[in-house]
Amino acid sequence: CDSLVYTMLDSVIELHRRPIMKYKKNQITAKFIKLQIKNDQISQVFMNTNAMIVSQSDSVNFDQIRGKNMVAYLENNKLRKINVMEDGALIYFGRENENLSAINKLTCKDMMIYLFNGEVDTIWFYENPEGKLYPPGFLEKSELKFDVFEWNDIQKQKKKDDVFIWSES
Repeated sequence: CDSLVYTMLDSVIELHRRPIMKYKKNQITAKFIKLQIKNDQISQVFMNTNAMIVSQSDSVNFDQIRGKNMVAYLENNKLRKINVMEDGALIYFGRENENLSAINKLTCKDMMIYLFNGEVDTIWFYENPEGKLYPPGFLEKSELKFDVFEWNDIQKQKKKDDVFIWSES
């Protein structure tokens, strides 16, 4: 992010101006991100406005979850669940034996994602879920990413001094 504010009174870290977070193989973005600290660990991550989670499925495809807002819940430094609120949507590249087998595109009002050992275990879709499975090659390239999609792997810091390298965007 461009800047952050830490408030000791309520143990909150606010990330401002194009915040990007990495968690394992996932990239988390939103217009504004707030981290709640409890017992010296992050307990919740609030992603407000244009919240999105992206992970690279293969060399050209990206699994994506988006919503107006999201809240991620952590226990013992492990991500346990993510609540996607308003305008929930996903694009997921299904695999069978390491080969792309189907592309799942789905929209709903809200969704709840449960994780086990850092991987998605269960997803609940709320209020009018609508989705389709498509065979590989069926969709146009432009239909494989949300309009707010952005992959910032180049911004992944490789060493501590990289934090001082600023992009022009």
